[in-house]
Amino acid sequence: RGVMPAWAFEDDIGANGGWKRILDKTDLERIGSLEKRNENRKGFSIDKSIILGELSALVYESREEIERVLKHRWKVKDYKIVGEGKDLASDLRAIVIRDEHEVVISVRGTDNLENWYKRNADARVDQKKVAIRIDERGKAVERPIEVHRGFWGSATELWEMEGGIKSLLDLNDLVIREELKEKREEKTTRDEEGIEGVKGAAGAAGLKDIYITGHSLGGATAMAIYAKIVDKINRDVSELMRNDPETGLIIRRELENSKVLPSLYTYGQPKLLYGDDSLRLWEEELKA
Repeated sequence: RGVMPAWAFEDDIGANGGWKRILDKTDLERIGSLEKRNENRKGFSIDKSIILGELSALVYESREEIERVLKHRWKVKDYKIVGEGKDLASDLRAIVIRDEHEVVISVRGTDNLENWYKRNADARVDQKKVAIRIDERGKAVERPIEVHRGFWGSATELWEMEGGIKSLLDLNDLVIREELKEKREEKTTRDEEGIEGVKGAAGAAGLKDIYITGHSLGGATAMAIYAKIVDKINRDVSELMRNDPETGLIIRRELENSKVLPSLYTYGQPKLLYGDDSLRLWEEELKA
């Protein structure tokens, strides 16, 4: 459905052929091994990994080429290029694609030597607080993580700039209203079950699926953007629970079930996190 997983490759290879037809036996054996190693990884998909790899390469191209591929080859209707890379003050770029069910974000990596020095070389470690979940009272719970200053700074610029990624991820735009309406109706018939009834009413998607990808510097920046998205969703839902408790509670239950966390696919990514505590938090709480 929507943008993922079929808007790439069918154009070139054919819907019935699939990408596996262009791979030899050794490639397929490696992919089989990778699938086996990741079979317990919630939501991991080789097909999506290949498609998102294509998108992480596309973001390096010129604006004209990006628009040609998105509009004419992949038939994407709603997309935005964040950051133009025309000068060193705006040397970052991401593509944000949206439809009624999904959001896909691709972040560009290093584009030139000055770009590398500005972003990669600042390897000092900063501590940042991330809202990792919402407690029973509806309050966002924060935890500290230690991160590479240059990569986190890149993510912050793309996130905060005018027309940046943060402005494209308003909670109202991420909620799939029809599905929430169905959940509310189901909940109404089960009010006597109280909180457990709401748990049962929370299905597979009250929020859109979010995919984040990037190569090299773009991969580390994408990883930081993942944390920012989780943080924003938790803070937004915490506020929603104060203003619209019924909807907020349904979404919080889905967050607890890890059904609406973003999916992160990176390629050749340098190190973003520092320290065992940060890694443990990432694995156990952020579930990336």
